[in-house]
Amino acid sequence: MAQSLRQTSMRRPQQTVLADMFVNLQTAYSDLTNAQFQLEQRVVKTEAERDLFRQLVDSMSDALFVMDRTGHVIRTNPAATLLLECDETALVGRTFAEVCGSGQIPATPWQVLARDSSGRLPYFDVEIETRAGHTVPVSIS
Repeated sequence: MAQSLRQTSMRRPQQTVLADMFVNLQTAYSDLTNAQFQLEQRVVKTEAERDLFRQLVDSMSDALFVMDRTGHVIRTNPAATLLLECDETALVGRTFAEVCGSGQIPATPWQVLARDSSGRLPYFDVEIETRAGHTVPVSIS
């Protein structure tokens, strides 16, 4: 009888520990499910904002070249491809100076800073050559 009571009293703490672990697991699962839902909502919102940005860029009448820090083109818009008489695949991955055929155009942050220490690129006019060999005057900012 004493041994039976001792076994019963030992089982209670184990059962309590197991019950606490189960509750903790349920809570952790609930938190993870909630976090996953919130992340999915953010993804949906981010995708919608990215689509809006793409629509805005594509609808611009001015040529737009988006470059990385090394001066390589990572995105253009239809106006840019129309200006240079080529498609975007011919522009992406190349340096901006190479795309425009002009070394006058600062294409990296360091070249911009060398031109103006404030980091702002003032408007300036240059001529660039299209893929078809035409010379086009452009104003860059």
